[in-house]
Amino acid sequence: GEVSRSLTFIAPGGIDADTACKNCESRSFLAASAAIFASSTAGRFAVCVASRARAARTPSMSRYGFGLGLPAFREAIVRWMSKRFGLAFDPMREVVPLIGSKEGLAHLALAYLDRGDVAIIPEPGYLAYLGGTLLAEGTPHVYPLRPRTNFLVELDDVPGDVLARTKLVYLNYPNNPTAAIAPREYLERIVARCRELGAVLVYDNAYSELAFDGYKPPSIFEIDGARDVAIEFHSLSKTYNMTGWRCGWAVARPEIAGTLAKVMAPFTPFFSEEIYREMGGALESVHLEQWPVAGKVDAKLLKDMQTVRAVSSAGLQARTTSKINVRQPLASFASTVEALSDDLAEIIKDELNVKTVSFKAAADALDTNITPELKEEGELRELLRKIQDMRKEKNLTVKDMAVLVATEAERALVTKFAEEIKKTTRLSSIEFGAMLSLK
Repeated sequence: GEVSRSLTFIAPGGIDADTACKNCESRSFLAASAAIFASSTAGRFAVCVASRARAARTPSMSRYGFGLGLPAFREAIVRWMSKRFGLAFDPMREVVPLIGSKEGLAHLALAYLDRGDVAIIPEPGYLAYLGGTLLAEGTPHVYPLRPRTNFLVELDDVPGDVLARTKLVYLNYPNNPTAAIAPREYLERIVARCRELGAVLVYDNAYSELAFDGYKPPSIFEIDGARDVAIEFHSLSKTYNMTGWRCGWAVARPEIAGTLAKVMAPFTPFFSEEIYREMGGALESVHLEQWPVAGKVDAKLLKDMQTVRAVSSAGLQARTTSKINVRQPLASFASTVEALSDDLAEIIKDELNVKTVSFKAAADALDTNITPELKEEGELRELLRKIQDMRKEKNLTVKDMAVLVATEAERALVTKFAEEIKKTTRLSSIEFGAMLSLK
């Protein structure tokens, strides 16, 4: 696929994996992860965790890690891909270690999307796909996963003018949350279509080891032609129950893997290392230096934010004591603390869902008197929540319009706020019947 024009600004001249690797140092995080990744028994897992604990007591192991990864970790990835899928990859040119697969899934969009370019995104799906697309100023085309297509993304359903602008196609099989799997025939079709479009196929294979009844989920690279257009992401979070360790990787041909490595460069510390060396740093690496002594700290701001948390906690506790749901707006909360700025007061108002906040009171006091106006506002919020919940139950997307059937008990509220309700919850019309429902 054609890379984004902004990539030239992100990483002038580029950083290839070989150059990056020359700067790599051993890090306890990656060393332990590589060892655990290669382990298959509880005993070896315990040894690896103990090794990580020892490394944590070594100051030189507690600096920034390097984004392109420890060579041993790269080699462990290549061995695993070979053992699991029978596929061969170059550990230095076709592997990109990541701080969790989410990091690469989101940042890849910055490499391939310019304003107006399209990424096809399954719905429901991992929000990193959508977030990366929006941050890159790309256009997300949300494809609803539904029983009609066996929860598969069928590119023939996508309008031709959208496909013409498509640069990325995100797929996740085995799929979360539908549990759908992608038949080989489907994967062959999707690879062929992406080759025709010149689009990069982003294959999120995080659940490759979560299958049953003898089914072995494939790698996208088992499909002929996939090396030309695909990049595949894996995560240790799911397979090895290591969600908090933030460790994953991507594999692809050098041109695609290198593109991801380039866009990751601003988020990794290679440049700081190079600048340190150019300035004649005294130590072998900037990551062996002592942490700098903090300069001026805004002590007042820190104190004020602690006060905001304390006031908010007191107000929420008062709501709990009074058995008033936080969705029900209230008139005011009075606090004993000294006056805070208007900005901080707004934060407290939002947290407590009150109209006003006052300070220097004799005692904390939540006004629990619910006026007709406040009651009406609370009922409207509750109704909107119920409608949104019904939309989710029916698997409606943001493009799907619906008809609300409201009860007679809700007629006055619905009639008064009809336009707001329709706009907020994507309704084409409102009717009345025996039970609140959507159709």
